[in-house]
Amino acid sequence: MRVTTWIAYVCLISSIATGQGLTSVCHQFNGQSLNPGLPSIPFAGSGTLDLLVTAPVGGAFNGVSLYLNGFGAAQKATLALYASAGGVATGSPITSADSQLSGGWCTFQTPEVAVVAGVPYVLRFSGAVPGTVLSVAYDPAGSTAIPYALVCGASFTACNFFPSSGALPVVLRWRSSACVNTALADAAYVGWTCPSAPSFWATPNLNVTAPVLGTQAFATWAVAQAGDFHLFWSIGHAASSVPLGPPACLSTFLDLASVQLLAGLGLEPLLTTPSPGFFASGAFLLPNDPALTGQKVAVQGVFTSPSSPAQFSRSAVLTLGY
Repeated sequence: MRVTTWIAYVCLISSIATGQGLTSVCHQFNGQSLNPGLPSIPFAGSGTLDLLVTAPVGGAFNGVSLYLNGFGAAQKATLALYASAGGVATGSPITSADSQLSGGWCTFQTPEVAVVAGVPYVLRFSGAVPGTVLSVAYDPAGSTAIPYALVCGASFTACNFFPSSGALPVVLRWRSSACVNTALADAAYVGWTCPSAPSFWATPNLNVTAPVLGTQAFATWAVAQAGDFHLFWSIGHAASSVPLGPPACLSTFLDLASVQLLAGLGLEPLLTTPSPGFFASGAFLLPNDPALTGQKVAVQGVFTSPSSPAQFSRSAVLTLGY
């Protein structure tokens, strides 16, 4: 079966795709065992959640990943990195990024900036469009309490159960180009489905579970109509967004040379499965091979239906690991 054999080609042809535009996880705060039902801090996108985080490594900062228990109908959230003065954000953002929301790990990939190890910085999270509801997980068994400041946002009652400030073991991953390899399995979502999309259902909303070697990884998607969902992949990823349009907003992070080679081997798409509409999923098997730790693989979904043009999801860059 293709889903059990595709990864064997990684070792043979990984040299064809060496894009380095995305970075690895340097450090994970809390949540080493991500059990279902972790409690969370809910707040409206019109509010903010500030986290005071001490940089675990110095050098080039490229973003963070938050673990989300859920999200509202809106599709985007924003991260901004600030200098800290007495534990409070000061000045203008040092760097910032938007991310399409997902359940599980949600990655914000920022332009690279220099940070100093051991120095506290403020990470500010908010909704990028009206209607966003964020639900940021924390781990009661976590060993690192992260100071926070919370502004609930308009008309969001659930948030009001939390004190406006305190410290909680928020589940967070720090990303940096200083860490070219990591043992942590990671799914980083990149690119953005066209912002003119009128609703959550207008484009396939792809999510992929962390690619833990020796397990099945699951790809899930949401789309309003019935059809077929195809998951394409590449060994490595493009160094930056590759245009696919029109429209101009349509792009990919797949390494197209790798896609062509894999297609010639009969390994594209990685999987195809019928989608009855709303939500559907498919799985692919990862071997328990430590030699693949740190290998990056890009995936992107294409939804086809006789009643509409092809629709493209965002891309995900998977770091294989444990």
